Amino acid sequence: MNTTKPHFSEAYLAESLAPQLTIVNWVTTMAAVLVLGLKLFTTGVLKKTIGLDDLFISLATVMSIMATVAVQMSINLGLGRHVAWVESLGLQQLADCLLWQTVGFPFNILAFSLPNISIAILIERLLHPSPVRKVCLFAMVSLQLLLSVVAVILYFAQCQPVRYLWDAARVDGTCWNPSVFFGYYYFFSVYTALTDLVLAVVPVTAFWQLNMKKSTRLGVCVLMALTLLSAVVTVAKTCYVPLLADHQDLLYAVVPLVEWGLIEQNVVIIAAAGPTLRPFFQLCTGRRVGTTTAGDSKEMNSGGSSKPTSGNQTVMASRSELRTKQSLRSSHVRLDSSSELELNNMLHETEAQGDEPKGDGESGDRTIVRTLQVNVDVSNDWKPEDGHKVKSHW
Repeated sequence: MNTTKPHFSEAYLAESLAPQLTIVNWVTTMAAVLVLGLKLFTTGVLKKTIGLDDLFISLATVMSIMATVAVQMSINLGLGRHVAWVESLGLQQLADCLLWQTVGFPFNILAFSLPNISIAILIERLLHPSPVRKVCLFAMVSLQLLLSVVAVILYFAQCQPVRYLWDAARVDGTCWNPSVFFGYYYFFSVYTALTDLVLAVVPVTAFWQLNMKKSTRLGVCVLMALTLLSAVVTVAKTCYVPLLADHQDLLYAVVPLVEWGLIEQNVVIIAAAGPTLRPFFQLCTGRRVGTTTAGDSKEMNSGGSSKPTSGNQTVMASRSELRTKQSLRSSHVRLDSSSELELNNMLHETEAQGDEPKGDGESGDRTIVRTLQVNVDVSNDWKPEDGHKVKSHW
């Protein structure tokens, strides 16, 4: 039996994808950490209200950091280099390199699954869906999380003993047919992409139908549609899943899949945190947090008259009258979400925009009602005044 090892040229052995993988690894993760920091600053310092969505995004970011560290450890041991080069350093180094890849897998899976729960919480706060749709929304993201846990279990259960996953050169063992895990992972990826798509389309279609200034409406939709980008990334990553079947040069061939996995986990985190950052951007531009400019939107009208100011007409509301009107409707209105309040200022231009006030008291009151219908929750027993249409909840 010929046991002579194949000879590889020095140029072949010197090839390395480790530098570019390292850049993708840390740039994407640091971007996600930065956005998370801005979100926590916005909700915790500017708005002083930390929500459950912040908890899930923070947990996802921790998972992303753990996956990043595992990938970097694997890079240090040879990920991105040819297996022949790593083997020349010893089988133990090869096993250690594959071990860190194995360790990073569950963290990667959870890192891009947890943020969707946060996005679902944000959508529920902004749109206040009906009970049935609310159950469907959270059932969808909960199922994705469950499928991610199953993917992790299958990954570690496919080989016996488990050590055979990363030390097949020195351990005797058996594995299932690769098509079992690949088939499930394809299904899981498709479901994940579908979930991302729904979480992007639902709020965008709801906000796009509002009769507000086009630039404001576009800004809201872009923020809420960031999840669509994660769906695209998920599809791109899925195309590289077959690279896992390359057992001859796995450390080198698998790099594109690892890169897309890192991009996916961090893009989802950014997409989940992005829509709540408007107060921070207001602070950066020198505007008071929670306000809108006259050129971009109109303030809520509580019955006062409007006067032109510097070429722009701003509807001024009496604070005392506004508080009185809101207190009269306190049984109908719910303002309990920091994320909701952060986006409310972008939604002040409601169906009332473009309509000229027809009376000091009555017209102003109708404007208030329509604004509240966009920004807050209105109970089912409240009905709009005659002659005014209010879009139903999603």
